[in-house]
Amino acid sequence: MKKLLLTLFFAASASIAQAETAFYVAKMHAEWCGVCKLMNPKIPAVKAAFEGSNIEFIQFDFTNNETVAANNKRAAELNLTTALNEHRGRTGFLAVINAKTQENIGQISGWLTAEQMIASIQQFTQEKDF
Repeated sequence: MKKLLLTLFFAASASIAQAETAFYVAKMHAEWCGVCKLMNPKIPAVKAAFEGSNIEFIQFDFTNNETVAANNKRAAELNLTTALNEHRGRTGFLAVINAKTQENIGQISGWLTAEQMIASIQQFTQEKDF
């Protein structure tokens, strides 16, 4: 019984560690952004492709002063202030960010298809199987 409990504990710990965020994919958005409007319907399929992975999807909204203030708060919570500042005010793309180093490791155009976005995220994160 003790061995079974230890096995279950370590299996659960491994699952928790595996789910830890390694990358953020940040949608750089604004309601007035035409490319953002084209990108919006593609995002659910892109997110679904990485469900259960170590990639977390977030959005930074540059629509107005209120949304920019919310961006600053969220970026501070995630320790992504530097990454946010590198993209401040630019919209219509996905930014791929290393969660540990806060390094921007790639940008993905909102003009791409959902399939192309998925392939780009896989390439930037070097993850092949999700």
